[in-house]
Amino acid sequence: MTIPSQEITEAATPRRQQPIDEEAVANGDGRTCELPTWALIGGITVGVAVALALSVDAGPAMALGPEGPLLEEFWDNMRRYVLYALTVSTGFAWALVQPIYELLRNPITAVLIIVVMAGGAVLTVQVINAMAGNSDFVYMYEQ
Repeated sequence: MTIPSQEITEAATPRRQQPIDEEAVANGDGRTCELPTWALIGGITVGVAVALALSVDAGPAMALGPEGPLLEEFWDNMRRYVLYALTVSTGFAWALVQPIYELLRNPITAVLIIVVMAGGAVLTVQVINAMAGNSDFVYMYEQ
């Protein structure tokens, strides 16, 4: 086995052209952005000027909310949304229960469905008791 010479080792190692962030901070530069200071300040100034120009035509904020006909439209939309949520939830429940109801007509699948539902209920109770800290199980840490 041969030991590589110093020249081969130096040729094989990659060289960094620019210092990394820690070196720049250590050198006293302290900058993490390569843009000049005037460009940063100019960009911030232009952004603030555009924001102010866009807000000139804006009306006052309605801190107390809409009044009159807008309020009536709001409650009408809320009523429609509640009816929509009720329709979707009952449709989902029916789509979930209908196949189970069809399986309950056969005695063998009915027993399986009842066993699965009872097992799910027992598992749910165990998980909730464990989450609430009602179980007697004590975990002993091994050293």
